[in-house]
Amino acid sequence: MDDFLTLKNSFQELFEDESMSKEISIQISFADLNSFSQFLVSFLKAGDWLFLDGDLGAGKTSLTKEISLSLGAKQHSTSPTFSILNTENLIDNNISQNSYSDLKKLVHLDLYRLKSGRELLYLGLEEEFNSKNTLCVFEWPYNIDNDDYRSFFQITKCSKPKRIIEICIEIGEQEDLRIYHFKRTKI
Repeated sequence: MDDFLTLKNSFQELFEDESMSKEISIQISFADLNSFSQFLVSFLKAGDWLFLDGDLGAGKTSLTKEISLSLGAKQHSTSPTFSILNTENLIDNNISQNSYSDLKKLVHLDLYRLKSGRELLYLGLEEEFNSKNTLCVFEWPYNIDNDDYRSFFQITKCSKPKRIIEICIEIGEQEDLRIYHFKRTKI
């Protein structure tokens, strides 16, 4: 119980303190991913961006699926590797007493196939990024460099996210274990 309280306090600091430069690392099995996702979404707010980084097969899409289900999506569609963008409506999210109750949509982007940041301009993301009730989850976010993200915001006049949390996923020593590293980042 003390470990859980320590983890909860660390996550509260990470999500609420903009100046926090500390990284949180935890090891989670696939069997515990659903429970962990339910814990994680209690810290999420509309307008947040999650940058998921890791090798192929590390579990970026699996984590996104569990997050969307924890937020009330009836089902999570497949990875957007080929479509680049999937949206999940969360209008069935009737958990009104949690911080994420104002989330109405999850936007899941897979930037693996993008060759340059200019391609962001052709995806029609302005509405999604300007929505006050959206959580954006990016796989392969670093295929686009920070200058291209900044250029996108300058050209489209979209609002920048208030919080960006980077989640780096490593494959653990055992096949079903993953090590998740959480930290705040900026673009």
